[in-house]
Amino acid sequence: IQELQWGDWLTQVTANMDYRMAMVNWFGGWEPAQMYRGLFHSEGSFNSFAYASDDFDAAIENAESAPSEEEEVEYYREAQRVLHEEVPSPMLWFRDGAMGATPSVGGLDTVLAPNNTEVNFSESWLDE
Repeated sequence: IQELQWGDWLTQVTANMDYRMAMVNWFGGWEPAQMYRGLFHSEGSFNSFAYASDDFDAAIENAESAPSEEEEVEYYREAQRVLHEEVPSPMLWFRDGAMGATPSVGGLDTVLAPNNTEVNFSESWLDE
């Protein structure tokens, strides 16, 4: 077992794909596309296991351009079905957690970067 600093892990696992097994903690935001596209889309920036599925990619792309929330949800369900059947990366555990704030806190929709790589509160504010 080799423990790596984050930058070294990114280089070895994500960029070079030099590993037999890797374990990492991922977290998703409130928009499903943030995690699904980054981790599992064939062109995802964190798709370190070289997973490629035309069915999954189509479901994600359709969800992102769906004309209604109901259709978006159905496409994400389809993406989940594909992942459930193909299991490109098993999830070993899930952390319980939530982000909450009073209505006077604004800008929380900008906290997570689109590719889910950083948390940044610089665009958030507190109403008086």
